Amino acid sequence: MNESYNFTMRDFSSNLRRRLAPGRTVIPFFGALALLTLTGPFGTFWDFGFWERLTYWSIMLAGPGVFIHVCTGYLFGLAGQNLLSKSAFVLLGSALGAIPGAAVVIFSNAQFRDHGIDASLFPQFWFYVTMIGTMITGVQYLAPAMIERRLRSEMRGGDAAGVRPDALLSPPANVDDTPGALPRLYHRLRPNVREGRIISLSMQDHYVAVTTETGTELILMRLSDAIDLLDGHPGARTHRSHWAAQAFAQSLSRDGRRHLLHLSDGRSLPVSASYRKMVLAMLEEKEAGLAAS
Repeated sequence: MNESYNFTMRDFSSNLRRRLAPGRTVIPFFGALALLTLTGPFGTFWDFGFWERLTYWSIMLAGPGVFIHVCTGYLFGLAGQNLLSKSAFVLLGSALGAIPGAAVVIFSNAQFRDHGIDASLFPQFWFYVTMIGTMITGVQYLAPAMIERRLRSEMRGGDAAGVRPDALLSPPANVDDTPGALPRLYHRLRPNVREGRIISLSMQDHYVAVTTETGTELILMRLSDAIDLLDGHPGARTHRSHWAAQAFAQSLSRDGRRHLLHLSDGRSLPVSASYRKMVLAMLEEKEAGLAAS
């Protein structure tokens, strides 16, 4: 029960992050750009006109921002679910990214301003870049994490969406529940998703998108592990990132140099050369079974 519940929570977390992802980068960047352009800190209000300030701060944010984003994003993924650790890694990632970021600031100022910046002021500008980077990445990473933590707590403490944790182990209604017939993967799915038969598995980043007749759910695992949890359910891998159930596989077609497996739900999955023979064998076996029946 606990294992299925934990995986469902992870899937919920991944969906939350995907919904917030566009705003995590664009909104903080343009928010900071608008603030810096309008207020003109560090003498830029007097040194530049509005459009010059806009260009200047665009470069000042985008240049160091790339380094800070890469460092913070990597470290944030190592922090687990501990919010204090995540906060510390946001600060550490900003501090590390600010090292090349401050160099970008000093170099760019030499191009934009007649007096430039003395290289001896590097520590001071490293501190400035670190603080600005921490504020921006804090909005990008910590705000979604805090919302996620609150919702996780509500889901554990109450019957979120009217689903009890112990209900996660009830068998799907449309799947044979005789001993040995129910693949273990079904127990990782929410009740509404596992009401139908599994159609396909597809990798999305570090998650497997499990598509059934009644919906799709993301599960944090490798595709090979998800296929193993199917317990021999008839189907075939079509690509290193895709698997299709035999019952829903209809035909194989070619589009230029690409091969596609068409499914009965209207979707098509790519078929790589290394898996093409397996897909053909699956389709032939299905046709033979239909002919025999």
